[in-house]
Amino acid sequence: RLAEAPSHGIPVTAYDKTSRGAQSYRDLAKEIISKLENEVIWLALQETTKALADPIRRSILNLLKKGPMTAGDIQSRFDVTFASISRHLSVLKDADLIRDRRDGKFIIYELNASVLEEVLLWIYDLKGEKNEEI
Repeated sequence: RLAEAPSHGIPVTAYDKTSRGAQSYRDLAKEIISKLENEVIWLALQETTKALADPIRRSILNLLKKGPMTAGDIQSRFDVTFASISRHLSVLKDADLIRDRRDGKFIIYELNASVLEEVLLWIYDLKGEKNEEI
């Protein structure tokens, strides 16, 4: 169903074709793309902060900072069930904070620091700071 333009009763597509120039469409497209990019950033940030909110998941990230590990190696460091560790790994993977790869019958997990770097860059940008070292 087509929306109607204000006060003219003309469908938006026809109204837009007669009243907007090519530059207006480009500006509108840029604005829409910018809003979508911001929404994607916020959704990713929500997933990241959700994953980082749990102390066990933060500890897992610290373990993986030292190098890749299997789920069994990770689980052996905690006093929780394998199912619990599996769920924590799933949340970290959904937030793209870790990556996994199969090595025979084992799944090896490793840290994906690029997401953390993006979050830090976003925070620095939000604060209005420039940091070339990150």
